[in-house]
Amino acid sequence: MFGVALLVTASPANAHPTTDRAASTDPFARFSLTAAQARTLQGQIDEQLVAAPGGKQISQNEVAYDGGHTIMTFAIPGQTGTPTSSKQAAPAADGNTKGCPYGDLIKWTCVYEFANWNENTNGRRLQFDNCGGRDFNTYNFRDKTSSWVNTTRWKVHVSNFTTTGSLVLLWEEQPNSLSAQVTAANDNKADYLDIRC
Repeated sequence: MFGVALLVTASPANAHPTTDRAASTDPFARFSLTAAQARTLQGQIDEQLVAAPGGKQISQNEVAYDGGHTIMTFAIPGQTGTPTSSKQAAPAADGNTKGCPYGDLIKWTCVYEFANWNENTNGRRLQFDNCGGRDFNTYNFRDKTSSWVNTTRWKVHVSNFTTTGSLVLLWEEQPNSLSAQVTAANDNKADYLDIRC
């Protein structure tokens, strides 16, 4: 009995019971999922965090890296396409292009696991909002890019590591541009992205 009383008195006044979770502003209740869908999605998130340590789950279907400057977004089981970013992932976003956020102050570049921006699949999206280079291996996304969107005002270079470790440019993204399908020769070969600010 003492344990029950302690649990009740220790609960914060603004806590909501599990049954009220979907009606709350809890970022982990963003989508209505069946128990099986929730387990599948959480399993994908858990696998991502093991394969690419250093991330933090920030919503039902998103993992943040690099202090929130890099976001991995997962598709929702049973649905096609990758959802737009949550407010936790892109708080300054005013809109999106094919799910890739943009705003007045912060713009993003996004790469997609499948062609056509994952529209008819349930692939992942990896998005970045600050300058510099990134090794996709850090995010368990090496050799997994088939389409992209660049909402930034900068050029973006996407490259492949050779067997000797040097970078070979695969494509250059112009500011405010997109591609539904990278060329067949470059499909699933991207290893490194550099936002050239």
